[in-house]
Amino acid sequence: MYVIDVVLPAVLQLLNEAGLDAEQPHLLSDYHYHCTDAASPGICPQAPSAADPRCLPCPGPGPEGGGRPPCPCRLPPGCTQEDRWATGNCSFKGRVLPYDQPLADGPRRKGYGFTDLTAARSGLNVGRYFGTFSEFNDVRTPAQLLGCRTQAAKDDLVTFRAQVSVHVRTAPVLEQPNGSILHDFLPPYLGTRTLSDPRVGTPAQHPTPAAPQGMAISFNQP
Repeated sequence: MYVIDVVLPAVLQLLNEAGLDAEQPHLLSDYHYHCTDAASPGICPQAPSAADPRCLPCPGPGPEGGGRPPCPCRLPPGCTQEDRWATGNCSFKGRVLPYDQPLADGPRRKGYGFTDLTAARSGLNVGRYFGTFSEFNDVRTPAQLLGCRTQAAKDDLVTFRAQVSVHVRTAPVLEQPNGSILHDFLPPYLGTRTLSDPRVGTPAQHPTPAAPQGMAISFNQP
């Protein structure tokens, strides 16, 4: 089950500030799971990671006197096999996944991985654009995580709103006898949505500074 609230301007601002060319085939995520054991595909010890280790170097020199926008991540042929675990000739002996496997495997077979966004976010004190405050592999309750998000927004609202997405796994709560989307997830979801809304003041009721225009929040029960 997915309940998704998408605020497109946040993604557009990310693209603009990173200097990405909209005509180029960029696959965006900086919240990857590196899975290396075909016998235990659900165990991914190198997680989460920010960059895709399979990418070929960007072609050509950067502009004089400065850096250049991230180029699309192009994969060597050994990483594009039909069999997702045929990584023997790949520069990385494993799979690089966000959450949804088809999202990674379709582009991979066409020769593309995830654009490296680490340089683009270097001026921000933010861990990741995607999934920065995530309940995936996190034992805290939705209410506890909302408290952490509220404090983060108080400390640095601009950085907090640089996030593009927050991922929340509902299965652990719904597996409990009295688990409820309405009572356990809806209030923290609405609270996080309010924190990310540029039309709303800071948690301390100060005027909102210039910031990215919101984020996408997903709740899922895989």
